[in-house]
Amino acid sequence: MEIKNQQTKYSPASEFTGYSELGLVDIALFLRGNWKTFLISICVGVSLAIIFLTFYPKQYEAISQMQVAQLVTNKNNNGETSIINVENPAILMNRLKSPLTYDENILRVCDLPNNASAMAVAVKSNIPKGATNTLEIKFKSKTKDAAIECLAQLFLLIQSQEIKLTQPYVEEMNQRIDEINTRIKLNQEILEKSAQLPLGSWSYFFNLDEIRRLYAERDNLKNVINLTHVYKAKLLIPPYSMDRPVSPNFYKVILIGLGAGIIFALFFIFLRKRTEVS
Repeated sequence: MEIKNQQTKYSPASEFTGYSELGLVDIALFLRGNWKTFLISICVGVSLAIIFLTFYPKQYEAISQMQVAQLVTNKNNNGETSIINVENPAILMNRLKSPLTYDENILRVCDLPNNASAMAVAVKSNIPKGATNTLEIKFKSKTKDAAIECLAQLFLLIQSQEIKLTQPYVEEMNQRIDEINTRIKLNQEILEKSAQLPLGSWSYFFNLDEIRRLYAERDNLKNVINLTHVYKAKLLIPPYSMDRPVSPNFYKVILIGLGAGIIFALFFIFLRKRTEVS
């Protein structure tokens, strides 16, 4: 019987196992021959991950949703109304990224005294899909209660700031009313002089019509001011936080420790095989 010489094929797995081809049996033999190395390495990796989870500062995230302040104005006697956001949610979102938004009180409550820049980075916000007047705000802190308290105070700060934003709107209308009163007084003086002219003077009738128009415009502005209501920003979802910290992530850290243990075991076995070959 003729025996054919079979040439051994090279496989990268032979660097670890000594076998020419890598199959399930080879993997099983490889793990069986090195199970102690893997066990020790994985235990060390997971232990380091648990130590990291124990001593690394935990971060709890509080979440809330708010509706921005709105101006509601009755346009006419039929009850038609105009609803305007005092502040667009996108503008508010950008404003929360500015350190100038935060005062000393909110920085103290959020445990970031004299560090408005850090506060601007820590506050996260986004506009819920499909919403036109709603903003979701998030904040992380060392404890669950601290994160909730910070968001509650932040809402009060935003609420007071948006009320101040409505003041120029009313002041502008009052300023316009003062200008109209000045023009009415001027036209009345001209009207009195025109009354002394011959009947039918165009100046008399022109100023009379102008005074009537100004009275109507002034009355309309007064009605707008009287019928305009400011609906303050309100909480749609009060601040809340989960019992489990969001950072560090328990499962992610454990998986990293497990993966690091496996990689270290493979690296150690590779070096050992290289040493034995040498």
